[in-house]
Amino acid sequence: LSSNTGTIETKIYGNAFDYFLKTYEPRFGGFSRENKFPMGHSISFLLRYYQSTKNVDALEMATYTLDKMAQGGIYDHIGGGFHRYSTDILWLVPHFEKMLYDQALLITAFLEAYQITKKNLYVEIVNETIDYILRDMTNSEGGFYSAEDADSENEEGKFYLWTYDEIISILGKETGRLFCDFYSVDKKGNFEGQTILTSKISRQEFSIRNNIPQSEVSGILNDCKKKLMSYREKRVRPQLDDKIMVDWNGLTISALSLASRILQKREYSNAAVKAANFILKNLRRKDGRLIKYWRNSPSSNIGLSEDYSFFIDGLIDLYMATFDPKWLQEAENLAHDFIKFFWDEKGGGFHITPKDGDKLISNPKELYDGAIPSGNSKGALVFSRLAHILRSNDYKKISKSIFSTFADQVNQFPGAYPVFLIAHDYNIGVKTEIIIIGKNSDRAVREFLKKINSIFISRLIIILSEPGNDGLKIKQLLPYTCELKQINRKPTFYLCKNYTCSLPTNNINEIISHLLEN
Repeated sequence: LSSNTGTIETKIYGNAFDYFLKTYEPRFGGFSRENKFPMGHSISFLLRYYQSTKNVDALEMATYTLDKMAQGGIYDHIGGGFHRYSTDILWLVPHFEKMLYDQALLITAFLEAYQITKKNLYVEIVNETIDYILRDMTNSEGGFYSAEDADSENEEGKFYLWTYDEIISILGKETGRLFCDFYSVDKKGNFEGQTILTSKISRQEFSIRNNIPQSEVSGILNDCKKKLMSYREKRVRPQLDDKIMVDWNGLTISALSLASRILQKREYSNAAVKAANFILKNLRRKDGRLIKYWRNSPSSNIGLSEDYSFFIDGLIDLYMATFDPKWLQEAENLAHDFIKFFWDEKGGGFHITPKDGDKLISNPKELYDGAIPSGNSKGALVFSRLAHILRSNDYKKISKSIFSTFADQVNQFPGAYPVFLIAHDYNIGVKTEIIIIGKNSDRAVREFLKKINSIFISRLIIILSEPGNDGLKIKQLLPYTCELKQINRKPTFYLCKNYTCSLPTNNINEIISHLLEN
């Protein structure tokens, strides 16, 4: 991605890409030939590698994998959301459990891929997955539940399976036949005599094959899905794991914030705000420390490093979705505690458990980005972002120290640390910073945000400061915005690269065209 200084090798991004190229399964996408896990953050790395190098193989691997997951049985075509992993090479037969963190990481990957490709399928998947979270995985106060089991009535997947006759009886003969054609349902079934829905043909092919105008296809399929959803709701649901965990909620707040920006859906950022408020109200002790999880009441478990890093990252993203300075302030408050209780002053990096927690023989540091990112990888990203936004040399030192601490480990096997590499690229690459002096509600500001958020810019920071006393909070938090004034009493935009700002402009197209040229 970016040229490197320090102890991390300059070829590290290429080495990580080579690892993904070597493990890529070209027939059906994904990076394994046995159990296939979604790994949304690996897709996010590949999209950044493509943006930086224009290596089309990186984009092809990322988007083909997303396409095949979206078509496969790992995706719940009726209710939205992804199952935990596929037990076969085809993405056909999943382990039917649904994890909150997978939804969050995949929403992010699909959104970033949409910014690059403008493929409408990706928006559908994002909207349906968010609908699933808000409908089935959210408590009345806005916190997000952890998971749904694979089993119902002691059978794995029973809730999700269909037979041909069942679908025909619900939808009627003609409409049912169309639905079964699109979702590959026949009398034989594809799983123990029943069918896991998969969509193997495009809507265009389906339209031609069935002599239906393409404009009507989505409406027909959506009506069918609503009827089948209503029927499915009468079945015994898989058991809900109703723990509300800070780290997974942090990932989901990030994903919803990004979705609200890219898709221009205020309800998504509203849901993210509710979740953040839930955590700050229910999962923070009086002394400000985070608690690990809530289940009808707060647990006694103190928060771990990933709770701090994921939640702080979510708050930064929530600021960029709402421009409410409260979220940046809360991110900074938690960053102080993160350093105070988890930072290893001698060896660098963040310990998993806090210094004042249970006395352990050793307090390890996690770096591997497995099913979810590690606390250190996200921590490196968090302090790289905060260092730039808050103009903090202390935070810059923290992030640099993380990179040097783990450099040897990452150099040896970079493919295992995609989020660490995303953080490192963010740290050393040129940041695109846009500072808006104007009101969030102003039409020109909204129009600009719609345009800028449609472009994939991996190191983007957007700050909004309202003119005069209206923007006092952000000016106190970010004093450098005080020098930036409106011109012509209209919303004014500053494009800055690594702290150097261009002349102010009221013309949003000037900024957009400059960004598209670079």
